[in-house]
Amino acid sequence: MAAPCSGQPLAAKPPLHRYRHEAPASARSNDGGDVIRAACSSEGVFAAEVISHGFGVDSCVDAGYCLELLEAGATLESLRHAGVEAHRLKHLGLSKLRQAGYTARELKHAGFDGLSLLRQGVTVADLIQAEFAPKDLRGRGVQSATLVYELGFLGFSATELRVAGFSASDLTVGGFTATQLRAAGFSAMELKAAGFSAAELREAGFTAEQLAHARFFRQQLEAAGFERIMINFSDTYQLRSFKTRGFLPDNLPAATVSELRIAGFSATELRQQGFDALQLLSEFGMMAVFLAWLH
Repeated sequence: MAAPCSGQPLAAKPPLHRYRHEAPASARSNDGGDVIRAACSSEGVFAAEVISHGFGVDSCVDAGYCLELLEAGATLESLRHAGVEAHRLKHLGLSKLRQAGYTARELKHAGFDGLSLLRQGVTVADLIQAEFAPKDLRGRGVQSATLVYELGFLGFSATELRVAGFSASDLTVGGFTATQLRAAGFSAMELKAAGFSAAELREAGFTAEQLAHARFFRQQLEAAGFERIMINFSDTYQLRSFKTRGFLPDNLPAATVSELRIAGFSATELRQQGFDALQLLSEFGMMAVFLAWLH
């Protein structure tokens, strides 16, 4: 088991070259940790000196050397092959550790986050295999279409990605359909914001009322193929919004004359929609009703 990286010279019992000559070649190159430890007990011996006497990186690591080996000319790759874990070298930076060949799983255990690894070019497949979750790969703002597409290709559903924090817009650019997004629990309003048309949302199974509440216009719903549009509402503010978007009293069967007047419908408009003078009189007054019948 390798000793911790200390960066400090080990105490040595000179002369080190005597141990080198006494040790077999295999010990000097790979298994010489015990030999080096036997030699290092009273005076400081630096890694460069140990290497100069023919001992390999594996032996030096086993004897307790680590960071000092880099100064002595060892490579990060050789430290990795010698069993030095990524967390002991984390301060050198993710880019260098990636170049040295440390895997996504090793870098995760070293404390690097999934988003950093993704930005360093680690593939989505490798990150998922290293047990990162989709939420670990999601950055701020709009997500990469490639990321969403690859997560979908790896088998993640729209529901799983929604739970992981991906928006309807993210999943749309990643290739998910309106039907899949509706099944995942996204609302008509969210899918409208993601760029789906009324016709696409009708095909996905949304009703005319749901699309009306998602702020589509009456003309858009009619163009999408809806013939009978019946809308419930909760207050006169909603009613005003429906009127602004072209909906008629016929589309709002639960609305009273009073509510329709507050929402902005005139006596003339209501007359044209089939209301009689008696229904309008109490809300609009005699003159308004009279003028409505002149048009």
